[in-house]
Amino acid sequence: MSTRLTRAAVLLAFAALPFTSAAAQVTTIDFAAHGGNDFDDIVQTFGDHLNLDVIYQTRTTFGNAPQLCTSTDYWGPGYSNLTAATFACQNGSVGEMFFQPLNGSSVWLQSLDIGSWPSTNGVGPTRAYSLFVYDTGWNVLYSSIGTVDATVNLTPNVSSSSGLYLQWGTDWDTGLNNITTDVSPSVVATPEPASVALLATGLIGIAGFARRRRVAA
Repeated sequence: MSTRLTRAAVLLAFAALPFTSAAAQVTTIDFAAHGGNDFDDIVQTFGDHLNLDVIYQTRTTFGNAPQLCTSTDYWGPGYSNLTAATFACQNGSVGEMFFQPLNGSSVWLQSLDIGSWPSTNGVGPTRAYSLFVYDTGWNVLYSSIGTVDATVNLTPNVSSSSGLYLQWGTDWDTGLNNITTDVSPSVVATPEPASVALLATGLIGIAGFARRRRVAA
């Protein structure tokens, strides 16, 4: 009986521990901060941070298709009411952003805005768009097919520890901005040192209680 009691107490003690992990890093890629001239290539380091590498390119079509350009392009205001946007380097092609998590992290693609060019008072012509998010095995994790004139906000809210491909097209008059990602550790969380000390003290007390019960028996 005492052995079962001791085991149960240990399990409860572990379950009650407050666990901590490294903080998540939430960032929003706003191409207004990129600046430059219209039709400039997006700089490949734009949007990178310690735990995330962002890679831009344009493909001939969706999925693992041949590469058309080694980047996507920049445009200032003019896509709906977006402050700036990135778009495929050639009309009829597919823009791509690859989010590569680093240092044992996972990346969540939370949300993004898509707009139509050229806009008047924040509204562009009605453009058809297709948008897909793939994992590194080219499995579709999210898709949105529709039209845009005023800015459309999409919330894929998908994640991967190996990376995510975001692709959109096929009209280069549809552009993206405000891409929000959340990069978090993939490792198992570790308990706080103070909690470990508290657990050790509790286990010593439990062991002493069990010994006293055996002696009394």
